Amino acid sequence: MIPRAGSRNSAAKSPCRTSSSNQCRACAARRAAQARHWFTEEVRQGLLAALSRDPAKARMETLGAAVARGEMTPEAAAAAMLASLS
Repeated sequence: MIPRAGSRNSAAKSPCRTSSSNQCRACAARRAAQARHWFTEEVRQGLLAALSRDPAKARMETLGAAVARGEMTPEAAAAAMLASLS
């Protein structure tokens, strides 16, 4: 866990403040992984938000109703929904 500024642990020495380049590379790798994680989360949240707005919302409702009536499998409806987004 990375300490927040002003927290009790903020005075703890960061591994990147040492002279070891391996530790600096480890911090850089951790930051890169964190950035990738937040990028993925932003995309997921954006997709979920897009699905809650028309026209995607209406398409979701139509396909959901077809699944509920047994006219489509959930897998086929999901594939149709995803295809309509591209």
